[in-house]
Amino acid sequence: MEINFETEKFRYYGRLYCSDVIHEETSEMIVPDSMPDVRAVADADGMVYMRSKEAQNGRFLISGVMELFVLYEPEGESGYRRLALQAPFSISCACPGLTSLGRISASVRLSSADVRIVNSRKLLLRCELYVSAAAYLPQEITYIPYPDENNLPLELLKSEYELFPVVDVTEKTFSISEISQIPSSKPPLGQLVKTRVRFGEEESECIGSRLIVKGSAYVTAVYTSSNSGELCSTDIRTPFSVIIETDGEGGDAEFDNMVMLTGSGIRANENGEIEVEIAGVVQTAVCRKRNILCVSDAYSVNYIADTSSERVPIERNGACEKSGETLRITAESAKSIKSIIDCRGAVSKPRYENGGFGAYASVRVLCSDDSGAVFTVNAEKEWRGPAGAYALETGEVYVSQSPEGAEARIPVSYMRPSNERSELIFLTGAEIDEEKTRVRDGMPSITVFRASEKDSIWTLGKRYGVSSGEIKAANGMDGGEEIEPGKLILISKHR
Repeated sequence: MEINFETEKFRYYGRLYCSDVIHEETSEMIVPDSMPDVRAVADADGMVYMRSKEAQNGRFLISGVMELFVLYEPEGESGYRRLALQAPFSISCACPGLTSLGRISASVRLSSADVRIVNSRKLLLRCELYVSAAAYLPQEITYIPYPDENNLPLELLKSEYELFPVVDVTEKTFSISEISQIPSSKPPLGQLVKTRVRFGEEESECIGSRLIVKGSAYVTAVYTSSNSGELCSTDIRTPFSVIIETDGEGGDAEFDNMVMLTGSGIRANENGEIEVEIAGVVQTAVCRKRNILCVSDAYSVNYIADTSSERVPIERNGACEKSGETLRITAESAKSIKSIIDCRGAVSKPRYENGGFGAYASVRVLCSDDSGAVFTVNAEKEWRGPAGAYALETGEVYVSQSPEGAEARIPVSYMRPSNERSELIFLTGAEIDEEKTRVRDGMPSITVFRASEKDSIWTLGKRYGVSSGEIKAANGMDGGEEIEPGKLILISKHR
């Protein structure tokens, strides 16, 4: 006789991939006919816009656009000229087990931009993109919930699992618009030379099914002074708040967020102000506490029972640890630095080896000397982190002049999965053969033996064909009490 059980489903997202990689792109930049020849390149920078993500069988794709800026010294002229280029990129990452039902969270940032002058009218740009990504796949477990009252002809083993799985992977786009004035302490705005946007997450909380993410967009704008023509920079902070509807309510919640730039339009207006338009997307993996109370085994005290079960390995805690530190890097300069115009921090060269994670934090400082000439100094420093870390990124860089050149403090942060795994055991079915009763002939009325460490009320009941209640009654045990190793145990013959 096959026993009919009521079943329930437990749905979650399994994390198949979380890693950092470097992707290289090469682009040509042609000087327009209306602009003078290139004599020397002073600086190169840019921003990355993510436009799409797609999960496929065994891999995922990330695509978007790089907006690149080159500051150069023109042939036969003083001052500096600006070239701009938008170039597409496409990144493919292998992910065994992924299907088109998967969901991707990703961040793509410009790690470095190097320029080679092919000739006075043509430049070759080699860009390194730092890619942080996590891939998730929907999973489903069917289990038999432990009943409030057992009306079945079986003894049931109750197992309780406390998990903190990823229950939703979703995202929400947002936009920011603002008009910012140049501070009175800075030279007036002439022309914008280059811009850069960085997002900073400041506060996140779940209220019911809603996740509220608050943060700021930090804009750095390098421009020429309308008075002197010298290069200057200003910083703009614009707050944002995003409300995301997530699946599932109840239970403690944690979330792993990635905020990515999807577009920007930053321009100088006729009033000497900077108009800022920014588009972004908040991507989140939401983890919630879940308790599963299920049946993991069964037996009959009267008949021979055939049971089946399933063992399911699962990530016990889907939330990531967030951590970081501040690095000090000195960029040495052979020239005397009169002023620091701009500073950009980045991470590069991620590698997973020897049970740990490593990368390099770098700094690129745009400076001017006593003659007003503009130049850059660069430096990098190796960083070592824990195994499994990913989503390494830099925060706001603080830079100051030093006797050696420029000294920078670069905050770096990362996420790391807990990697706590459990094996869940579920009963999947049971059959009773009513023609095969348990053989009790020759069994004593009471069996006495000394319990070992492997013995429990359940294993003894299953071995001797008696109920848990009978064992407890024979030994004067309370409801939640278990067998102590070395104790004499009485097993009464089932009647």
